[in-house]
Amino acid sequence: MKMDLEKLKEYLEIGHDIEFEFHGEKYSITPIPSIPNGVSLSKFYSNEYQEYENPKDLIEKATIANQKFKEIFNQITSIYIF
Repeated sequence: MKMDLEKLKEYLEIGHDIEFEFHGEKYSITPIPSIPNGVSLSKFYSNEYQEYENPKDLIEKATIANQKFKEIFNQITSIYIF
């Protein structure tokens, strides 16, 4: 199954964790328990993270390697849904 941004948003809205790779680096998107609908984007083995009030904000505002998440999404590989 090919993942698109709308499907990603749906998975996040129902509380799934997402792990993926971008240019050989691993990242995760996880719910923030203290913020209803909140999600966090973080890089594995790093203190780098970004928090957003909802999945839509993450898709619109998040950045990875100084690039907008929504613009590099098609370059993301190895997407895992938990």
